[in-house]
Amino acid sequence: MREHCMQEIVKKSTTRFATSFLTIQSILVNKVGLRSMICSNEWQADSATMSQHGRQVEIILVDQRLWAQCNHVVSVTEPLVQVFKLVDFDGKPAMGFLFDAMRHTREVIFENNIWTEGILEIVDHRWRDQLHRDIHATGNL
Repeated sequence: MREHCMQEIVKKSTTRFATSFLTIQSILVNKVGLRSMICSNEWQADSATMSQHGRQVEIILVDQRLWAQCNHVVSVTEPLVQVFKLVDFDGKPAMGFLFDAMRHTREVIFENNIWTEGILEIVDHRWRDQLHRDIHATGNL
C-alpha cells in the first residue's frame, strides 16, 4: 500500500479530534493512490483481498459517498482545526485572538455553504459552555 500512497494514512496527534481530522484529510490526499491500489496486480494476487473484509475495502474505496463525506468533514473541520492550532501555539497569548479566530472561522464555513444547523449547534454549544468565559472576552479588547 505504501507504494501507492504519498504519505501515511493514519496520523497521530495530541487529541482524538485532531487525529481523526488528520486521518480523514490524509485519506482524501491519498484517494488516487488508494483507488489504484485496489486495481494493482499485487492487490489482486493477495489472498487477503479475496476475504469478505478485502471485498468490503474495495466496495468502500469505489463508493462516491465515502469521498463526498470525507470532503464534507474536512471542509467543515479544517477552519476549526486552524483555531485549535492558534490556541495550542506557545508563541503568543491565544485568548486575545480566539474570539476573532472563531468569528473568522464561522464566516469561512458560512461562505463555503457547508454550515448546517446541526454543525452550528455543536460549535455554539462547545463555544458557549466550554470556551467562552468573561476573562477570555476581556482578552479580546
